[in-house]
Amino acid sequence: MKTKLTIALSLAVLAVAAFFVKTWRDTSRASVAIKENLPDVPNTATLNDRFGERVVAVDKEARNEQDLDAYRELSRLYHANGYMHEAWSIYRGLIAADPKEAKWPHLLARIFSGYGRLEEAIPLFERAIALEPKYLPSRIHLANSLLKSNRLAESEKVNEEVLKIEPKNSHALVGLARIDIARGDWEKARDRLVEVTKHSGYKIGSDLLADVYEKLGDRNSARMIMHNSQWGSFNDIADPWMIDLMYDCYDPYQVAIAGGWADHAGDRKAGIRLLRRSIFLDPGSAMTHYQLGNLYLADGAVNNAKDSFAKSIELRPEFADAWFGLIRIEERTNNLKAAAVLLVRALQSCPDSPSLNIRMGSQLLDQDRPGQAIELFKKAIELLPHEAGGYLQLARAYLKIGKEEQAILEMENALKAEPSNPLALMTLSRNSISKGDEANAESYLSRCVNSPRISERELLPLINAFRSTFGRKPTL
Repeated sequence: MKTKLTIALSLAVLAVAAFFVKTWRDTSRASVAIKENLPDVPNTATLNDRFGERVVAVDKEARNEQDLDAYRELSRLYHANGYMHEAWSIYRGLIAADPKEAKWPHLLARIFSGYGRLEEAIPLFERAIALEPKYLPSRIHLANSLLKSNRLAESEKVNEEVLKIEPKNSHALVGLARIDIARGDWEKARDRLVEVTKHSGYKIGSDLLADVYEKLGDRNSARMIMHNSQWGSFNDIADPWMIDLMYDCYDPYQVAIAGGWADHAGDRKAGIRLLRRSIFLDPGSAMTHYQLGNLYLADGAVNNAKDSFAKSIELRPEFADAWFGLIRIEERTNNLKAAAVLLVRALQSCPDSPSLNIRMGSQLLDQDRPGQAIELFKKAIELLPHEAGGYLQLARAYLKIGKEEQAILEMENALKAEPSNPLALMTLSRNSISKGDEANAESYLSRCVNSPRISERELLPLINAFRSTFGRKPTL
């Protein structure tokens, strides 16, 4: 019995000893990595008081104590604030000191790929994937880097692996479509992109699909896609590890930009948090309060949105967009009296806002007060002669009081300001057809067909009216 106990105690001692040896080795390896990859604090890093103080303090902790947590924190500070050379150096050290963490090769690869150094980024993305197979941004960025390096088969394999994890991943499907295009298989690319655009609500891939339709000679489908496309239909995959860095950024503008892109990439909560940080850094930015109000409103937090728009107005009473934010909230809840009161207050605060003059003019026109409305529309045109909105509303007012020739003239002015404006083009097409002006009708119809802002559904009645009036199809 005593022998067994002695053996057990000996094994326990050996296990403890092995643990301490491993811990010592790990600590020693981390210490060496920190010493060899700890850059000097750049002089420019101290220009921002809050950032500079924090960098100096964290650097001292990492340098004097070889503290791995401080070293990690320093990597975040440098990367988030644009000190790429310093971040690059520390990530190399972290890959050696903390070899089981996938973030470090991934973040270093993002720096390399951002500078076009794809051959260095690719093995780092591969290492990150080996450590964290379920983190899809690493796979998507690896596939894109391989595609840009013309390694099509390898890129195809990585995208297909993404689809095994997430079968309808839009970014992987777009990547495969780009490979199809590179191989000249336009039909296959079209089929993939049709699936992507429908699945993403035209947020991803629609620009590329329109190009594919053009290549295949299907102009009607290309026009339909462009008509349905949302702003910025190239949409990078949300990368939480990159987004997380921005909570250590001290540039309020960059933080606000990151918040907007986080929302655009589908992470609205992160967008809100980043905009709130931007406001913490720069509480006097009316624009950031306004942006935050829009995200709150999109997220259904109406009271928060009201507070943000109101704060934006408090900081910049002449900021018309923030007034429109409050007006929009009242209109959504059908509180039209409150919206009308806000519109009056807004125009008093922003008398030189073209959009507010147009909005007030439109309200007066609906109240059968065309004379006052016309003056406001004319003022909007004087303030912003290079946009179509004022001309279109003035044309509407002239039609209301029976001045058709002046209305048509304002529609033509709208087209001079904005040559592809759909309302002006369709109205002038319709007017030319009704007057029997075949040449002008055909000319305007041709411009309608070439406008990506006019859908097939809107074009068909115009083409049918032309055929009915002139007994032939228009030459388009």
